[in-house]
Amino acid sequence: MINEYICANDVSGHRVGTCYVSSNYPIVYIPITKNAHTWATSYFSDILHWQMIHDECMRVYDSSAWHINSTIQNHRKIVILRNPIGRWMSGIVQYFYTHFDDNIEITDDIINYLFSKIYFDEHTLPQINFLHNLKLASIDFFDMDDNLEVKLNDYLKNRITNEYVPIPITLHKNKTSMKMIQDKKLYEIIRKNVTYNRNLRQKIHDFYKQDYELLESIKFYGSN
Repeated sequence: MINEYICANDVSGHRVGTCYVSSNYPIVYIPITKNAHTWATSYFSDILHWQMIHDECMRVYDSSAWHINSTIQNHRKIVILRNPIGRWMSGIVQYFYTHFDDNIEITDDIINYLFSKIYFDEHTLPQINFLHNLKLASIDFFDMDDNLEVKLNDYLKNRITNEYVPIPITLHKNKTSMKMIQDKKLYEIIRKNVTYNRNLRQKIHDFYKQDYELLESIKFYGSN
């Protein structure tokens, strides 16, 4: 079950607590890998000039555990979530081609190995791990769909800044990385296996159980 506070294990690679903080408004963007991470961080950092803060700066230790710094804890949080299976497929492909050549032959042994583990690095870690110790009620969630940019701009204009800050065309191009992943041969192989292999789907679902519980417990900004 999802409690008032989100609790999960720490994440390796992308550090827990890393976020982008507005200097003018009490608002924070918390990135999650594979969830429009590249263009969203570029938007908040390069366009809006929000400051990146790492976990050691925003968390305090009380002799028993790390807790979010009270100043940041009281800020509104922007968090983008994604369907766990779609995120997993994209994360697996990115992991594979980060470690192997594009021209490598995709054998049954490779496929079996990928499906045997589910988790490989931060790109396949449950999304809830990036939200460790955050108060659920302080987060405004956005669905990673085709209307994400419109909803983010609407949210910032109407809820936070009272200004419209369009996303530049140059930043839109960063989203082509998703298309590049989907064009990979491995992606299509994984997609077919996920579609037709019920046991694999269940295995993925079980691993991301907390993500599914989170998705069932929240309402996305801009949804009916």
